Amino acid sequence: MELKQSVLIDLNFKQILKECAKFSHSKKTTERILQIYPSSKKLEIYNKLNKTDCLLSSLYSGESIPIEIFPEIQSIFTTLQIKGNPLDENQFKNLYKILEISTNLKSTLSKSSFNSLKIEINSLYSNQIGKEKILKIFDDKWQISKNASPELNHIYNKIQSKEMSIDKKLSSIFEKAKNNNWLHGDNIQLLDERKVIPIKASHKRKIPGIIFGQSSSGKATYIEPIDVTEIKNQLIELELARKTEIFKILLQLSDFFRDELDLILQGYESLIQIDMFTCMAKFSKKYDCILPNFVQNNNQILIRGGKNPSLIIQNKEVIKLNFSINSENKIVLITGPNAGGKTVVLKTIGLFSIMVQSGFHIPVDEAKIPIFTKIFTDIGDRQSIENDLSTYSAHLNEISHITDQCDENTLILMDELGTGTDPDAGASLSQAIMEHMLYKKAWLIATTHLGRLKLWAQETKGIMNSRMIFNKKELMPTYEIKLGKPGSSFALEIASRMQLDKSIIKRAKELLGDKSLKVEFLLTELEHERREVHKIKSRINKQRKYIHEAEERIQQLESEAEQKYNTAEQDALDDVHKLILETRKDTEKLIHEIKSQKANTKSVKRARQKLDEKLRTVTERRRKSKKNQKTKSYKKNLLDSNVLIEGMKIKIPMFNAYGLIVQEPNNKGQLIVELNGKKLRLHQDQIIPIKDDISDEKEDLITQIDYSKPVSIQLDIRGKRIDEGIESLIDFLDGALVSGLQTVSILHGKGTGALQKAVKNYLKTQSFIASFQYAHPDSGGAGITEVTLK
Repeated sequence: MELKQSVLIDLNFKQILKECAKFSHSKKTTERILQIYPSSKKLEIYNKLNKTDCLLSSLYSGESIPIEIFPEIQSIFTTLQIKGNPLDENQFKNLYKILEISTNLKSTLSKSSFNSLKIEINSLYSNQIGKEKILKIFDDKWQISKNASPELNHIYNKIQSKEMSIDKKLSSIFEKAKNNNWLHGDNIQLLDERKVIPIKASHKRKIPGIIFGQSSSGKATYIEPIDVTEIKNQLIELELARKTEIFKILLQLSDFFRDELDLILQGYESLIQIDMFTCMAKFSKKYDCILPNFVQNNNQILIRGGKNPSLIIQNKEVIKLNFSINSENKIVLITGPNAGGKTVVLKTIGLFSIMVQSGFHIPVDEAKIPIFTKIFTDIGDRQSIENDLSTYSAHLNEISHITDQCDENTLILMDELGTGTDPDAGASLSQAIMEHMLYKKAWLIATTHLGRLKLWAQETKGIMNSRMIFNKKELMPTYEIKLGKPGSSFALEIASRMQLDKSIIKRAKELLGDKSLKVEFLLTELEHERREVHKIKSRINKQRKYIHEAEERIQQLESEAEQKYNTAEQDALDDVHKLILETRKDTEKLIHEIKSQKANTKSVKRARQKLDEKLRTVTERRRKSKKNQKTKSYKKNLLDSNVLIEGMKIKIPMFNAYGLIVQEPNNKGQLIVELNGKKLRLHQDQIIPIKDDISDEKEDLITQIDYSKPVSIQLDIRGKRIDEGIESLIDFLDGALVSGLQTVSILHGKGTGALQKAVKNYLKTQSFIASFQYAHPDSGGAGITEVTLK
């Protein structure tokens, strides 16, 4: 990625790195963090962000990451590179520390939620055999254990025996000297690490041995008896043997790790990487950062509730930034008062871009950030004494480089565009520069005070005016940005607030005349016309929606009336049929009585025929009614199974909307439809095919969806209060159940965790919830809860 160091300085990125490095657990990690540099490779950026995200999810869930301060291994590496060189006790202590931390990390991070760190986790050096070998030869004070080898144990036993012999021999000679009154003192003394007996100078010949000194008065002579000296010499030989055996043990263990040197170095590098991403995750948690979204084709910059982390670190009051532009307006011209926050907007957008492309999350409520291949800044004083450049010349030098190098994937941030020279010339040059940027399709965000540029920008396609809001009542900036409308510099108002002499301000207004006011008036008129057009469009859309809803209501009433009529007719026929059956039963009973009384057979037969005829008439009417209903149902089913084809226009009553079939029904009657760019899985009974001759105008109108119903499988409640969020969640889940959705997701963000916890507690109480869990780290982690409905 092309990026000058001056860009990192202008945007205070180094300050972010220093703050992040405060969380590190080693000097090497600190060095690595301070060397972080943004990338323009999409896959590399995604990997870094996901590694940070999975560790952040762990922190938010309350899991601790078992990493602690760990030592450098450069001296270990240097020693092991030379064959025959053993590590010393302190080096083995440091190596064991690395092994222990790596083992604990591998155990904790081996869960599927840390798949983004799989390569680093698997590379950690956690050789269990090596750990056991180290523990076997060292005691808890990191001294070589007497039991490190059988030979060493044997030597220690001999040393102990010789030391006991020395003590025994000395005690015997001391008692003899004492009994003979040869002593000049009451105890055996230690002189130059040798045990000696203090003998009166007049009796020094009485004890055969080596004289190691005498007292300052000359009255006492310090003698090591000859018998003790012989044992002492044997002890020296044993001490030499002990050191030789220890060297052998250390060398043997060092050779074991020498063969593992590449794995040790690889594991240490992975440990640094994990520590670095842990620091980035802790930074994200401390400053309430989230994982931003990326946009396809780099066609949008969106920041909602953005807070400049550099200002937060400095404990300054921060006003949240809301900023949104797309590829139709890639150039934004910001105007407004001095000290009103224009430069902060530039720096915040630039800093967010660099942070994201370096693997950092950013402190926003929501963000969509393109991936830039180049970022340029022209902020502050570029004056160069060494190159004999004035401030303006230095700016031009920088702009020349930018205009040569920029392309459609370049972000350019320019402060005070057009200043430093004659205003007319500066405005002309600035306009030409922006026209060049338009031609190159670069992203440019610039600040200016030049009214001519504001007017030109308002009339030019591809450029968006914006202003920093100024409180005219209090004569103070609010530090908030308003997109779509230019602003004033409020120079005279600010001068008044700063208590500049009123006569000077009055004269300035006279000199200013109405030229500036005319520009402001034209800009205001343009903005007014734009708002009026927007109102007219909005009114037309509302009228279209009203007409559509009226048509739908009429169709619904007609359908309900027809259904009620069919139901009433069927109920009536059923009642008649029931009555006829009962009548026939009574008639049969009557006939039986007539027969029993030997009535006329013909009259009885005629009566029965009439009754049968009535029964057949009613039955036939009833059969035809049922047949008509079955035919309607059959035709509907036939239409569902044979005519529902890809590309067909359909109506979805539950959403009061129209869409297209994008996947034909399967054997279960399930199909996929497209609705305003969203794909939904529905049953064929939930849709109604419509004629192809529906007008484009009507189609444009009726594809407006009532989003209070679950046309999406995801609910976004970030930034809402807990009560608002839960209320939205209840409505969303109700709609999901009615729509027959099986899985949905709730995007609540991580933040302080309060909204996340409230969602979790509510889901636990609902019987229609089959299960719920956090999303995979690659898909949002603990910021999204995935819900399965029964």
